[in-house]
Amino acid sequence: MKLLETFNFVGSYMVLITTLIILCILYKSSSTFKISLYLKYLFIGGVINLILKHIIREPRPMDMNRFGLGYKYGMPSGHTQFIVFNINILLYLLYSIGLKKNILLWAIIVGFFTIIITGYHRVYFGYHTLNQTLIGGIIGLILSLIMIEN
Repeated sequence: MKLLETFNFVGSYMVLITTLIILCILYKSSSTFKISLYLKYLFIGGVINLILKHIIREPRPMDMNRFGLGYKYGMPSGHTQFIVFNINILLYLLYSIGLKKNILLWAIIVGFFTIIITGYHRVYFGYHTLNQTLIGGIIGLILSLIMIEN
């Protein structure tokens, strides 16, 4: 039971936690341009997610409205999109500041498992299908790579 509680925490809150960590790193680097660029891409990602949900109109596997939670469409998964985006940006920032290779390797491993746990959480608890989660991850990856190139 403790493992499921951990998965629930990671799947629910790691997007917020990684966002705050990224903002702290960017603030520490004293780059308001990078902070505004990150926030711009975070916003663009949210808009893209909502537009795709309205265009595709694929329902969630479980009716979330009966609980007064969430949005009725599930394609693509916003949580998975944002965690993939944030983990990639975070790993890029850690690499850019010259983190030691062994610590960076651990960050990659933790980031990978955070993505897997978040995706698993979204499917296990019926918020999304596997396909909705995978598409959300692909969108997050694409957005992060575009931001890194800027």
